Amino acid sequence: MANKHRKFMEDDFDLDLYIKEQTDKTFLTKIREKSRKLSGVVKIMLIIVSFITAYTIYSYASYWIEVWRANRINETARDIAEEVPVSEYPADAFIAAPRAISQNSVTPAPAFMPAIVGLRDSFQNDDIVAYLKIADSNIDFPVVLADDNAYYLTRDLRKQDNAAGSGFMDYENRLKPLSFNTVIYAHNMRDGSMFHNLRNYADEEYFNEHRTISLQTLYEDTMWEIFSFYETSTDFLYNTTEFSDAYEFLEFLEFTKSKSQYPSDITFTEETRILTLSTCTNRAADDRYVVHAYRTN
Repeated sequence: MANKHRKFMEDDFDLDLYIKEQTDKTFLTKIREKSRKLSGVVKIMLIIVSFITAYTIYSYASYWIEVWRANRINETARDIAEEVPVSEYPADAFIAAPRAISQNSVTPAPAFMPAIVGLRDSFQNDDIVAYLKIADSNIDFPVVLADDNAYYLTRDLRKQDNAAGSGFMDYENRLKPLSFNTVIYAHNMRDGSMFHNLRNYADEEYFNEHRTISLQTLYEDTMWEIFSFYETSTDFLYNTTEFSDAYEFLEFLEFTKSKSQYPSDITFTEETRILTLSTCTNRAADDRYVVHAYRTN
């Protein structure tokens, strides 16, 4: 009799419990689906991160391998330059050197510096036109001259791709006679090579102790005395190589002297010739370290 009021078995059905169970089931199902999706996303992210990491390591390693290779090339060049005597070839010697001829010249120069010729032969590269050296520094390497200022930004002395590039003369420069302003560029390398040491001229003691520059060109040995160091943007055309008249040139020289961090008592004349070394500061894209020196011989 206790069950006489039960009409259906469904009278035992607990709706609230059913709703809770269904809700929990639906929630768990969604969690599983999201977990599967998240797992797929995580796998994809891990693959992407792994690829980026591998590429970064490869790029970093490739960069330092190229820097190492560039340094070995410059060491080889240094050995060649030191082994060859400083004397010139006989006056009747003629060597094919198309890049070496003055813009105003119609015949090849009769004498060439054997060290530069030796470097050209060793690296099979007639773009090599000079050897630059500042004692007690890493500035000790050959200088090339191309048809533009971009080619050797990323090429070594063998004309192979290399992030370290080469030291190169401004394409507007002349070799014989040298331009009013001979400009040489090189990278500010993190390992201290190429023109990295130019930043040291911000220290006055270093500036005073490293004033002399040696530049042996294809035609002659030259010596220079540094009179100016400063940082500038490329808005200032410190790399102007030729001038319309003596007044413009002398005005330029006085301005470069006035920009120096350290004072100089040099007096310029129309016969003055200067050498300019330039490299990036690695802070802003258009900022440069600039060194100017006047010819002493």
